[in-house]
Amino acid sequence: MLFGSVCDLNVTNNIIIGAGECAVCYDERARDGALHDGWFDHAAKGGELWRSLYDSPWQSEIWQTAFPQYKAMTDDFNKAETAGFIPNPANSTLRGNVIFDAHKSLGSIAESVTRFCDTDGNLICPLNRINAFFADAKHGDYHIRDLQKLQNAVPGFQEIPLYQIGRTAS
Repeated sequence: MLFGSVCDLNVTNNIIIGAGECAVCYDERARDGALHDGWFDHAAKGGELWRSLYDSPWQSEIWQTAFPQYKAMTDDFNKAETAGFIPNPANSTLRGNVIFDAHKSLGSIAESVTRFCDTDGNLICPLNRINAFFADAKHGDYHIRDLQKLQNAVPGFQEIPLYQIGRTAS
């Protein structure tokens, strides 16, 4: 999963298996572009993203009523170290996920993401432990073997209705 410097995400209750180099990549491209002239130059001060922002009514009462989180947002570069600074990846939740990864890693998570978002409470297991949790993953059966055991490791995890996912006959 790739998240490009976004905010207000809720990524919970997922199962990620063998994603390769990076189970989750959550970067800070907009922050880097705004503060350090990084490769994402659309976010540089005066850049395309700022012009688009100022062309929108994000500070209007109707938008701030519809999107209350906008009230806490700021374009003040003096507040770049706060969650409210617009280019920061902030106020997201990346928790309660089950990840089976050969590197036993959540992935590549930018420092500002860990500072401004909730990234705790994920179960990260080595890929070779997959059959401890699923009926027969080797043969494509990903039904959870022991839901209570999984919920003990990841409180609040809900069983995913696998029978509703994928192609079905009409």
